[in-house]
Amino acid sequence: MKKTVLLIIPLLFLFIGCEDEQEKDCGGVEGGNNICGCTDSTATNYDSTATFNVGCEYDIEPPSSIYRYPLDEYSVIQEFGNINYEFNQKYHSAEDSDGSAGTPVYAVAGGEISYSGTMGGYGWLITIDHPGADVYSLYGHLSTEQPKVTLGEVQMGDVIAYIADDDEDGSGGGYPDWGPHLHFSIRQGSRYDYPDSGDSRWMAGYTYVHPTEIGWLDPTDFIEGHSQ
Repeated sequence: MKKTVLLIIPLLFLFIGCEDEQEKDCGGVEGGNNICGCTDSTATNYDSTATFNVGCEYDIEPPSSIYRYPLDEYSVIQEFGNINYEFNQKYHSAEDSDGSAGTPVYAVAGGEISYSGTMGGYGWLITIDHPGADVYSLYGHLSTEQPKVTLGEVQMGDVIAYIADDDEDGSGGGYPDWGPHLHFSIRQGSRYDYPDSGDSRWMAGYTYVHPTEIGWLDPTDFIEGHSQ
């Protein structure tokens, strides 16, 4: 009987020793057969054979580089770069989008209000600096009477103002009469990078040189290139 016991004990130690020596798979499971990779089919590095997720990559822009149009519904009635004969054949540095008075106007992206106040020819004017993309956005012909954001940070989609009515949109006097609409533009840099007067002024609605020569960008092209 003693001999039998002596034989069994070494065999048990040998068996246990074999179990300790089993290799771990990529998921850390001893003797496992996991295949490591990305298991999310929406990721750019998705591996259909993977059974253990070790990290995925996504082709999605960071929020700071995503932009939207400032109106929910709009129709462009004067395009960017258009020559306007009512303004001494100058180039239009923005897009004019049709909209009824009182239509909410939204921030195209997160940023900091760099100007919010009255301005000749505009009624109320707002500019927002967007450091993430090194541009600023400009919104003109806004209501002077309805609520508007006057300072601080804004997020994409925040209501910043409302389209003005005819009697508060900056028209008349030395300017042509126009119906309610939004004057919307985007320009490289910060509004503080530009002077208060001359063709390169930061609030210019029309310029003698083509606007792209002094930093203005086609708003629709820019937003389409920075949308989700």
